[in-house]
Amino acid sequence: MKPRPDAQHIDMVVTQLETIFSGARTNWTTWDTYYHRIFPLWETGSTRRVYRPSTATNRIDHAADTQFNFDPKVHRDPLGEGTDAQKAADRVEEALGAIMRDSQMMEPDLTWKLAARYLLLYGYTAIDGPTWVDPPDSERPRRTKNEEDAEFDERLRAYEASLVGWNPIRVKAAHPMSVLMDPMSKTPDPAIRLTAMYVKDVKALFERKRAQQRWLTDYVAKPNEQPYDKLDTIDFWGDGWHCFKMKDHEGMYAERNPWGFNPLEHAFSGLGKEKGDDLGNPAYRAVGLLGPVLDSLKAEAQAQSAKLSGLFRSVFAPLMTTEDSAELTAQIATGDVIHIEDMDAVSWLKYPEIARWMFEITRELAADIEAGTVSSIVAGGREQGVTTVGQHLMMSSAAQRKFAAPALQIDHLATLVGQRILQMVWIRQRDITVGKTTLKWRDIGDPRGTKGNFNVRVNFEVVDPIIHMQQREMGQREVTMGLKDRETYWEVDERIPNTSQRRARLLDQQAEDHPIMQLFRQAAVARGKGMPDAADAMEAQAKAQLDAEMAAMGQAGQNGQAPTGGMGATPTTVDRTVRGAQPGVPQPPEMSILERQL
Repeated sequence: MKPRPDAQHIDMVVTQLETIFSGARTNWTTWDTYYHRIFPLWETGSTRRVYRPSTATNRIDHAADTQFNFDPKVHRDPLGEGTDAQKAADRVEEALGAIMRDSQMMEPDLTWKLAARYLLLYGYTAIDGPTWVDPPDSERPRRTKNEEDAEFDERLRAYEASLVGWNPIRVKAAHPMSVLMDPMSKTPDPAIRLTAMYVKDVKALFERKRAQQRWLTDYVAKPNEQPYDKLDTIDFWGDGWHCFKMKDHEGMYAERNPWGFNPLEHAFSGLGKEKGDDLGNPAYRAVGLLGPVLDSLKAEAQAQSAKLSGLFRSVFAPLMTTEDSAELTAQIATGDVIHIEDMDAVSWLKYPEIARWMFEITRELAADIEAGTVSSIVAGGREQGVTTVGQHLMMSSAAQRKFAAPALQIDHLATLVGQRILQMVWIRQRDITVGKTTLKWRDIGDPRGTKGNFNVRVNFEVVDPIIHMQQREMGQREVTMGLKDRETYWEVDERIPNTSQRRARLLDQQAEDHPIMQLFRQAAVARGKGMPDAADAMEAQAKAQLDAEMAAMGQAGQNGQAPTGGMGATPTTVDRTVRGAQPGVPQPPEMSILERQL
């Protein structure tokens, strides 16, 4: 392990990375003014009317809402052969998905939705996590002197209750301005988080680290500091160390990083590219949707402001008179009835009418903004002249291709987070339970249980209901034709996360639906209601039918024929669902809903 970084080294890295990202940060500050609709519209001191449409904001929000999902779907390949390996993989998939969803809900903002919005606005996004957070009272309470039994039992029950269902994993979407990382690496070392903390929290943190016997130099408060004053801090992860220091104060502590990774990841949108004569400058790679259309956004706001000014001038035009204007003003102010001797002495000031070409300009600007950002068709709009579902789908698919690269970046960041969650659970050797699912650390290891395997894939699939329906219908036909197995149909077409559980439930249902099983169940009910004779008769009937079916199956096997009876002969629910009305009876292919609409 490399030696512990000192304060001078950390400050040097921060300064260099701030210089590298200076151009990108300047762009982000400008784009923020457009997203929040506070950008300057006219020169300083101008008295012109200011109207800023919501175009910049709704372009980002519509794209994030329609092109990105925030419900993680996890896939893990089995680590061995056989049903046990498949069941372990299914358990990991289900539990890891539950942990990531639960961790997202613990944050004030939905982590992955906010990350997608940052990626579209700034062309750059960062994930802070995963981090491991123990319960607030992670140490088992100890009985204090003279403490009564009832009081101690209450504290003990509260402690045990806090551990039930506790999810220690935290994952946040970090604002791009709050992180510093090497722009040429996807998982950089070092990685730096810039935060602001209250004075009281900084003091508590250093007291806790001192109790843990971490290396530190004490935090030195400045005169007149109040508990809720904010202080700038630096979180440094790199070289196998985690260091925390004050930016403008004395105080730093250092501890070894036990996880084997830095809990910060970042990605660029793929909408920009490096400049040939300025390679390595992230300002040209961190390009969001608004960057190329800033001029059009400002011109549109100016044109809309001009039209609005013309509207107000025309509607609220000043009144003119050749008589005493003070007298007319006083009459208008005192009542609705005024006295005018000469009608020609009063008239309205006429302004030039708004020409038609002014509306053409705003339409041209709107078209340029749409071409440079996101087509309205992906937000549910329909182009003029598009009358069929097929035409709409083709245009929608073409418009959505622009977001393939940003979506892939979000998927990969989520995959890194998922893999690192497994790594943390394996290192801690501690199960995590969320709801009804448990991520068992032993399921993460290889079949021998000696080495952890953290390979998973996480994605956020945006499912179109019509396309999904078509896919399921095509999958059913392929299963019927023998071109696809049921498990692939469940995983790919129905998107079932736990196929082992589906298989077990179908087998249970198949057994419950069998007439012999129903006779045994009816016998148990009759016996519970005090009718032993009826129960004995039903059990005898069930045993006789079972013996007959077993004998028939044995005879068929001796003759080289396929068995036709027994508990396994009844078609399963998936047979009825996939194959149609009767298994073995050819059914004419039906047109799907999408095919009929096309």
